[in-house]
Amino acid sequence: MALCMNTFNMKLNAGPRTRAAQLLLLCAILIGCQTSTELKPGPAQSNRTQQAELTEGVRLERPHANTSALVPRETSETPAGYSSLWERMRASLQLSPYYSHSAVLEQLPRYSENQRYFDLITERASPFLFWIVAEIERRGLPMELALLPMVESTFNPAAHSRQNAVGLWQFVAPTARSFGLQQDWWFDGRRDPRASTVAALDYLEVLNDQFDGDWLITLAAYNTGGGNVRRAFRRRGAEIGELDFWELPLAPETRSHVPRVLALAQIVLNPQDHGIELAKIANEEPLALVDVGSQIDLAQVAAMLDVDLETIRSLNPGYLQWATHPEQPQIVAVPKQMKNQFQNSLASLDRSRYVSWEHYRIRPGDTL
Repeated sequence: MALCMNTFNMKLNAGPRTRAAQLLLLCAILIGCQTSTELKPGPAQSNRTQQAELTEGVRLERPHANTSALVPRETSETPAGYSSLWERMRASLQLSPYYSHSAVLEQLPRYSENQRYFDLITERASPFLFWIVAEIERRGLPMELALLPMVESTFNPAAHSRQNAVGLWQFVAPTARSFGLQQDWWFDGRRDPRASTVAALDYLEVLNDQFDGDWLITLAAYNTGGGNVRRAFRRRGAEIGELDFWELPLAPETRSHVPRVLALAQIVLNPQDHGIELAKIANEEPLALVDVGSQIDLAQVAAMLDVDLETIRSLNPGYLQWATHPEQPQIVAVPKQMKNQFQNSLASLDRSRYVSWEHYRIRPGDTL
């Protein structure tokens, strides 16, 4: 998804409206990337080509990371009356008038009766989808956006394309930094489901403002870049708002990408009609975020909770090494029912033992 860019000299503020306005200015000078994402169960394989194009005469300097978005707040918002998270999502789908378009119907066979694909997606999405849905609802956006990671990454936080786009939302490094995602040896915000969702939704809102509120064109711009979409308008001799998505001369991969999102939405809306049974995802937050206040070994966390290390790693995919960050973030996601157990274990353990170090004496002949 993400665009390559040089740097710019505007610091992003924390206020959502102010930040959105600043991001609109940023994205006005971003030109996109070409993508072609393989839609099979398993890690996404992207053929996208990242490009950067600056407005003539504008010098850009990269902002400091917006650390407020690194590990966003937990949400306790659980609207009553929904038997599952899928049902809650169906209530906020907004693009259903487009589901019957012939281009969408052409994409349905990719997913219809592909139970294995949806089982894999559900398993991967279950820890994070509640938070994503709540954030989309909070912003009043179409719930179809929650399905975008299915197309971008098959909901794999560790998905890594050949062009180095990473995470659920497939950001490349420069764009990720521009949208406040921290990246260093210890932590990659592109892999953090909450932080990357904040950045992706910020970006989508900016694109939507640029393209007169047209969500299909917004999705196209997310895929191929706003610059490519603007050039498509120019090739037709039209202004933004004068043509719809279906009329634009876009690359074949983009013309397929948007209908795939809509085809998935159609199946989520009526899974039985397409030979799919969606495994239930409870309409409640499955995770708790605990601010440890210090660096901690993830193996220590696993031992405190009596779970395997891979479970802790899978719930905290933003951490790249064996421990949380020595500075920030130092927040650990744990199963919600284990929050008290974890906090009690932390309270009973001296902070000096949060991280264990193995000392090794260098011997003659040792090499790295």
